Amino acid sequence: MNFKLQNLTKRLSNIEYSSYDKFQIEGLCKISKYLPLKNFSKNLKLIINHIKKDLIKQPHKLVSESKKEFTVCKVFNNILNNKKMYLIKQNKQTTDPYTRVFMSALDTQVRFMDNYEFNKYTKLIKYTFITEFNKQGYYSRNNYSPKQFKKSDLDDVFANNKPLSLNMLLVLANVLSVNLVYIDKSNRTQYFTNFIDEWATVVMFETAEEVFTIHSKVNKYIRGIEIKKYINIPYKYLSDKSLPELHNICRMKNIDFKKEGKTKKVNKLKSELIQDLSI
Repeated sequence: MNFKLQNLTKRLSNIEYSSYDKFQIEGLCKISKYLPLKNFSKNLKLIINHIKKDLIKQPHKLVSESKKEFTVCKVFNNILNNKKMYLIKQNKQTTDPYTRVFMSALDTQVRFMDNYEFNKYTKLIKYTFITEFNKQGYYSRNNYSPKQFKKSDLDDVFANNKPLSLNMLLVLANVLSVNLVYIDKSNRTQYFTNFIDEWATVVMFETAEEVFTIHSKVNKYIRGIEIKKYINIPYKYLSDKSLPELHNICRMKNIDFKKEGKTKKVNKLKSELIQDLSI
């Protein structure tokens, strides 16, 4: 680390921060002012990682906060008031915002990539992912619906490094064996994948302008068990639930809502789902 970067890191490490977002913003502002643009992204990663380690070792530098509203999403606010998580957000006007937010939840370095670095990164991972996706036959194996995305559209988007839709994040989640959970505008939890407690977990919600996720302050990623209590759906009165609602609960409970048909898997009857969920 060069002398200027060392000095700047020392100054930033002596500041009390009310949140991880605050020290990242502070670091970004000071680096922009005092360091040359050359290797900007590399310097930013170095300084943020250094301060992050320093804050973990010396938690008193994080100013305690009372419960507050971080976002318009109640579920996210409950998770963030846990103090072990921090918020990541991305403007939808940026390149491929869903991919950036999804991958940032698993790898914080993605968050600090400039557009050139990010484009190079996504081009590689999309090619790798779609190759593995097709090789393993995920499309037919997971019984994807054309309502989610067409196979031809999926191949086109991944092969040509086009922005992913929200539903296409399923490909990343399936290949990486990651839980993908979406909180809708009514604060209802939608399980895009079957939920496994031990798996890395990406939780997302969005407004008209931004996409949000959360990240652990102390670990490389969040495991399902860490946030399970915040996102679980109460499932009393199963007979009053619609089929899509029962399917969602099945994903939460990691229960297959399909059964073998004559030529392929078909959806179970509502009575069968209620029986499975009542065990």
